Amino acid sequence: MVMRIALYVFSNYSFRLGRISEIFLTLIPNIMKDKLYDNADSFAMSFDEEWENIDCDDIKLKIDKVFELLSDHPFLISNPENARKMAEFRIFSLKKFQ
Repeated sequence: MVMRIALYVFSNYSFRLGRISEIFLTLIPNIMKDKLYDNADSFAMSFDEEWENIDCDDIKLKIDKVFELLSDHPFLISNPENARKMAEFRIFSLKKFQ
């Protein structure tokens, strides 16, 4: 009987923790979505999102359009050369958008 109660309490506790972590992991990306940081990961996420929203067949022109939209991104401001290299790497080397 004690073992069953302990098992029930543990499983109920685990369920609540699982549910809490599920809610937490669902909310965090939405909360963080509008935050911009001066790092490559933040820029890559913003770049990918804007890339998907622009309709343009000329890849170089499309990169320029995305950069115009992201002109206030901290990473693009502080490190424009690396931002461009990273964008070109994602498109041409990783072939992320093909």
